[in-house]
Amino acid sequence: MAFGHASSQASGDHQALHGSPQPSSSLYAPAQHTYNHPQASGETFQALNHDHSHAHAHDHAHHDHGHSAHQDHSHAHDHDQHDHHSHHDHHGHGHDHHDHAHDHSHAHDHHGHHGHDHHGHDHHGHSHDHHGHSHDHHDFPPVYIPPLPTWSEIFATLSPAQKTIFTWFSIHFFIGICVYCAGAANESLAMLGFAYLVFFDALGVLNGFVSNVIRTQPAFVAANTKRPFGAHRLEIIVAMANTVYLLFATMQTTKESLEHFLLEGHHGGGEEHTEAGLGLLSYVVLVLAIGTCFFASVTLRNHENFVRFLRRTPPTVQGFSYHVLNGTRGNPLHVILSNVYSLCIVGSGLVVCLFNFFGLITPTIDKCLALGEAVLMFYLGYPTAKALANLLLQTSPNTVRHSVDHRLAEIRQNPSILRIERVHFWQNTYGRCVGTLEVYIRPDADEQAILQFVYQKLEGLTSVSESYDEKGQQRSELTVSIIKS
Repeated sequence: MAFGHASSQASGDHQALHGSPQPSSSLYAPAQHTYNHPQASGETFQALNHDHSHAHAHDHAHHDHGHSAHQDHSHAHDHDQHDHHSHHDHHGHGHDHHDHAHDHSHAHDHHGHHGHDHHGHDHHGHSHDHHGHSHDHHDFPPVYIPPLPTWSEIFATLSPAQKTIFTWFSIHFFIGICVYCAGAANESLAMLGFAYLVFFDALGVLNGFVSNVIRTQPAFVAANTKRPFGAHRLEIIVAMANTVYLLFATMQTTKESLEHFLLEGHHGGGEEHTEAGLGLLSYVVLVLAIGTCFFASVTLRNHENFVRFLRRTPPTVQGFSYHVLNGTRGNPLHVILSNVYSLCIVGSGLVVCLFNFFGLITPTIDKCLALGEAVLMFYLGYPTAKALANLLLQTSPNTVRHSVDHRLAEIRQNPSILRIERVHFWQNTYGRCVGTLEVYIRPDADEQAILQFVYQKLEGLTSVSESYDEKGQQRSELTVSIIKS
């Protein structure tokens, strides 16, 4: 039977979704679907699966609910048992066609012309709406952070001085291996302990190489969102690994010495190893190792970072005192005396060599010398590891902490300053102190004057970057936030 789509719900809902109603020039207004058809109720699907006597199925995919070629048509749809109103009202689509009085005068002879498959609805309008919505949210690309150079790139751009340092590290480490082999061949714990110290000295050369590369490579110095202060802390991590190794060597040497003492007592004295001392090759290796450590300290300024870093700490660190002698830099003897690390390493090698050369070495003395070397390793390693750990934890240096309290007390005496909060002074790397604080001032105070006043009081606490060269790549930082309240 023929019927008209007189949709009583040319509703405001549809107008709200799609703006003003479409003109009646088209049979159906282009429907912007906002619901998914497969969620229709069972009754709706029964209405959709109607039987067309003319074997047509009103394909909505062909005309998208908008037979644009028909104006005020009075369709005489010959649909047998076809409730077309229920077809267009399912899911409450609200596309009831804007009060189109669909009296379609021309009779649609749907002989296979339309395939009324419900799932053939054109949902492009709906999907486009989603795309238009997503376009309103702009996704900005992430900030590009240049990666750090690879090992191959680093070694390809080394300066001649840096190549010399790395070559010396390789030679130094190889000599340490020779000392270790000589000590194992002669069953000398004192030589094994000295070998551990030579390894530590060689790793100190490597620390200097890493620090030099970090300061000269722009990629390590550059600050970005990922590394606000650059990659300077990598050298602290390498140095921390070196001191952890020294503590491990301390435990290893102590364990071996105590085990040999116990075995010696169990076997009743055990003076069976009092025969000949070291061979000529062992002496050559010892002298070569001593000379290598001495040369590294004088020419390469080995452990220079440790010396300057610990010089700015209190004279006593956990009960261990460092007496650093400030001698003339041009005098090799004064250079050794001013470097507690090189002094201990070279002195330990000289003691082992002289005791063996004059025939004073015995199994008991050998074990005592090894224990002495273990104590020396702990003396060098523990305070250094503790100071480096505090640096990695961004704690305030002890020498700066007391001065900061005194300077802040002076700043608070300014009548324009109300209070000071978020005070944090910490070290980023060797000799580089970073300070941040917030200063709350009166509303009528002069910001620039207060800022200059605070800088004058605190700037000296962060200007301690004496560890690095004159290029100025390691600069102290003081950040002061002025807040009116």
